[in-house]
Parts: sequence; C-alpha cells; structure tokens
Amino acid sequence: MGPPDRAAAAERARLFEAVEAEFGVRIPPADRGGLETVGQLVSYVAVRHPPPGESLTTDELRHHVAAVLGELLAREHGRSFAGYDDDARLPGGGPAGA
Repeated sequence: MGPPDRAAAAERARLFEAVEAEFGVRIPPADRGGLETVGQLVSYVAVRHPPPGESLTTDELRHHVAAVLGELLAREHGRSFAGYDDDARLPGGGPAGA
C-alpha cells in the first residue's frame, strides 16, 4: 500500500471515529467496508441513532443525520456535504462504481 492509500485509509478511519463519537454509535470494521457513500452512512447511522425523546419520520431522521454529518464532514475534513447527494463518495473511499 503506497503513501496515498495509507493517507486515504487514515482519513476514512478518522471519519468513522468522528461519526462514532458524534452519534454515539459503533461502526464495526466489518461494516465500514460496505459504507462507501454519504447516503449509505446516513442510513446506517439513522437506524442506529434516533434522537432521544424525538418522534421523527424516516425522512426527518435521515435529514437530521445528514445535517449533522454534513457539519461533521465540514469540520473534520474541510468539505461541505450541504445538499449532499446520496451517491457522493465518502472521504477516503474507493472510486465511484467500485
């Protein structure tokens, strides 16, 4: 694995660690490999982290998670995912269609 691959892997690991800390969910290594897009990560977190004391529809919950994830990505990685596309690749992910 060359230096760019190590850097991408480290960036991806930091992203998942930050998501775990922010949402209080654990993303096991076995699950991380299958999470390649913003939409996949939003869905994964949304079903594991309903906001306490709130009764939200599935769409409202996804919107909440996406908004917080967008702030987290901007803070941690200097990238904005405002108005994200479900198919947008996560930082450190493989090429589209991989």
